[in-house]
Amino acid sequence: MRYDEIKIPVDQLCTGLYVRLEGAWMSRLFAKRDFLLTSQQDIDKIKKQGRKDVTIVLSKCKTLPPSLRGRKKSKKTGKASAEDAAEKPASNPLAEAIKEVKQRQRKWGQERKRQFQHCQKKYEKAYVNVATVMRRVSGYSADAATEALGLVDDMASVFLASPDVVINLMNTKSADDSLKLHGLNVAVLAMLLGQKMGLSKENMSALGMGAMFHDIGKELLKKAALVNEQSKHNIYKQHPSIGEHLAGKLHRFADNARAVILQHHEREDGKGFPGKLAGEAINPLAKIVAVVNAYDNLCNAKAPDERLTPHQAMAKIYQMRAGFDPRLIKLFIKFMGVYPLGSLVQLSNDGVGMVVAVDSRRPLLPSVMLYSDSIPKDEAEVLDLGEEDGDLKVLKSLKPSDLPRQIFAYLNPTKMLGYSAEAAI
Repeated sequence: MRYDEIKIPVDQLCTGLYVRLEGAWMSRLFAKRDFLLTSQQDIDKIKKQGRKDVTIVLSKCKTLPPSLRGRKKSKKTGKASAEDAAEKPASNPLAEAIKEVKQRQRKWGQERKRQFQHCQKKYEKAYVNVATVMRRVSGYSADAATEALGLVDDMASVFLASPDVVINLMNTKSADDSLKLHGLNVAVLAMLLGQKMGLSKENMSALGMGAMFHDIGKELLKKAALVNEQSKHNIYKQHPSIGEHLAGKLHRFADNARAVILQHHEREDGKGFPGKLAGEAINPLAKIVAVVNAYDNLCNAKAPDERLTPHQAMAKIYQMRAGFDPRLIKLFIKFMGVYPLGSLVQLSNDGVGMVVAVDSRRPLLPSVMLYSDSIPKDEAEVLDLGEEDGDLKVLKSLKPSDLPRQIFAYLNPTKMLGYSAEAAI
């Protein structure tokens, strides 16, 4: 439930209340699930369903239910008593309710900022740990796989509990030292998708390990790839096989994790490498990593001018869907949203904001935190575009470099790691 919603008994319904109706029953009675009560007829329809309570959206109400109006009534007349009127100055109950909503929103903003700061510290620590473990794996350290398994478990306990935070972090991190950061991003995204699929703990562990080290073969090919330009492409295609061979020499590296490393560039249509496998011949966990690997590569391309926004990357993934498991593409888009969490967007009223929540039922209508030069950052307004009756839509996605620094800093609760030095000032 949103910060500005409360449940009230159905006998408290009155015209002027903005209600949100949930459940299949409402679709047979009303054209919309969210609307302003303007007639007794609509109230009677709701009451006839036998429901005990209904959700109202305080910030959109024109009045309040009787129990929240703040004035005592005489038991005899049902009107506010003269004593009460003399003791208390007239108040505006709706204004008080809206004030309470804003206080909740401020608390929400403060809690959101706290969560980001906590998760950012964990993310940066995980990045350092991934870099360390990668060096140890590349050096065939006997304990490297055991350390990596512990790291995967730690990541799962922190990041799977806060998917909105960690996805936003990925969208704002620098692409420098991309191999290690890319391994971390792919591992987290893969495990988030695996969680949505209901994978077992054993498979989640193998998925995280394979995803984290899917490009470990590149570490051993860095020098070889410099031999000559003509050989670079052919050498690059060897990195899955070399990575899988390396993992096979390490104790506790599961077969499924090794399959991820070997097959993460295989494609559903058989046009991948190194084995040109297709369909069911590809390990299911490798199929997951293939999708999220492509997505992160698009968002964090080495050349800054080639990096796509999360929305552009999602659109590109859809265009490339012939190479991926169609069920995974559908689930990935449903989970991430057409405008993934952390996306910077311009609205149809020229407002600018950041996507802070997505609704799989309405992928084009996310919740957006709006920039305003007259509202403190901790009190920033959040609009659920799905509730705006079609008045507001996302016009286009934006890159950090499209925004002045002060707007980017207002919207982004993390350090400005992904902000281009060429951004407007």
